[in-house]
Amino acid sequence: MDKIYIQDAHNHGLSFDLKDLLTAIGQPALESYWTVGSVERNEESLEVIGKDTRLIEALAASGERVSGYRLQEIAADIHQTIWSEFRGYETPTATMPWVIVVAFDSTWFEVHSSDAALLERLKAKFKNTLPPTWSRAWIP
Repeated sequence: MDKIYIQDAHNHGLSFDLKDLLTAIGQPALESYWTVGSVERNEESLEVIGKDTRLIEALAASGERVSGYRLQEIAADIHQTIWSEFRGYETPTATMPWVIVVAFDSTWFEVHSSDAALLERLKAKFKNTLPPTWSRAWIP
């Protein structure tokens, strides 16, 4: 999978969140089945801020998959995704995700995908994206 980093900022914070990424991914995001979890490489647990975070926290705890339509509804109540990983699968039983969205410390989102056209669309949609070869020296 290739990846991009998205860092569009506004007033010392990101100018977008999960709901905006799902909208930018479009119909494929809605038709996918998603898991919500921790950021594996740092073992950080889900951390979100919003008017109702109980549903997304329950999803992360259960490991269950939800439709993209349901995830979009839940994401509408989230104002800021600080830490989390969202894996999108083409079918409810697929073993490999086609897209992975990682919220990293409210600093950026990573989007990993086997769909190169999707990554190009996201680069065009967001202003501050970094190429797949870019890496942060301080990431463990």
